Amino acid sequence: MFTGTKPDELIKRAEEKARAKEPPVTFVGKEGVSMKPEISKALPLLRNLNESALSELSSVCIRTLRNAEMWTAHDLQLFQDKSGIISNEEFATALGGLFFIIRAAIKQRVPVKTLQKCLKDLDFDKGKSEKLIAEIHAERFSLENVSKSLRIRHPRLDRLKWRIDLTISSAKVKTVLVPCVTMQLALSNGRIVTMELTKEKFSALRYNVAKVLSHIGDLNRHPMIQIMNNLQAEEKRAM
Repeated sequence: MFTGTKPDELIKRAEEKARAKEPPVTFVGKEGVSMKPEISKALPLLRNLNESALSELSSVCIRTLRNAEMWTAHDLQLFQDKSGIISNEEFATALGGLFFIIRAAIKQRVPVKTLQKCLKDLDFDKGKSEKLIAEIHAERFSLENVSKSLRIRHPRLDRLKWRIDLTISSAKVKTVLVPCVTMQLALSNGRIVTMELTKEKFSALRYNVAKVLSHIGDLNRHPMIQIMNNLQAEEKRAM
């Protein structure tokens, strides 16, 4: 039998204590649960770095994301001088963890306020987190463009050539006079596709392309799309 405190209040307190013990959920996941092991392993090192060493490390990560350049012996030497960490293994661990953190922030387009909160939840000092956010923000749009260009997508149409052939006769029929459209499509992945279409097939292709363009126009004019575009514009201004 309970005295003084109601059972519901006891349950509520127990739930609050359980939540307090759980690691917070961030844009890189929950530490020890859904977070990449590379980030979890690097966090103790990153938390203990001074601002100068963390800045050097973030510049290497940003350069790698922007130009796909690997770190050099010069980067390692600068980092060792600023951080006091001598082990190559510790450097690689810290670099890998910070790389995944910055990449996740760029790919998920994490707003500045959310980034500040998450870095605080990950036990980064205020000064270090502000410096890191400033460096990410300075390169944000160029890194987002690189991220978009690396997305897996269907190849685009780069170039189109076409001609009309007229079949005058065949082995069986003396006079045919059947037009045929020959099209050559050069795709962004380097592949070249050639096809021949009869007048009826070409008309069907033209009709379906016009239909798709009409649907795209309707979609772009939809109020929800306009709201999303406005939200993205506001998000960019907030960044």
